[in-house]
Amino acid sequence: MYQAIKKFTSNKRTSSGGCVKNKKEDMLFETEEIMKRSTEYVEDLFDDTRSELGVHSFLQGPDILPTEVESGLHHMRNGKASGIDTISREMLQAMGDFWNKHPNRNV
Repeated sequence: MYQAIKKFTSNKRTSSGGCVKNKKEDMLFETEEIMKRSTEYVEDLFDDTRSELGVHSFLQGPDILPTEVESGLHHMRNGKASGIDTISREMLQAMGDFWNKHPNRNV
């Protein structure tokens, strides 16, 4: 465990002198080989083999009731900083009855 932590936090830097290495760690010196390895590297970097990302799993759940929105707005204070979504209480309040008419609509 100590060795693994030391490996990641060590200030010792290794340098290959600006040379590009192939997958077998052999240094490449010819321009054509370097270009080929660069292309391989970028393809490997952006190749996503995961089946599903699951980013939108948080959107699953029951619908939001208009009374929940009204209650939340009522209990919030004025003049507070907006959250990560950058929507302030005042902005939500300015929408008026929109929440009652379209509570689950993506805006």
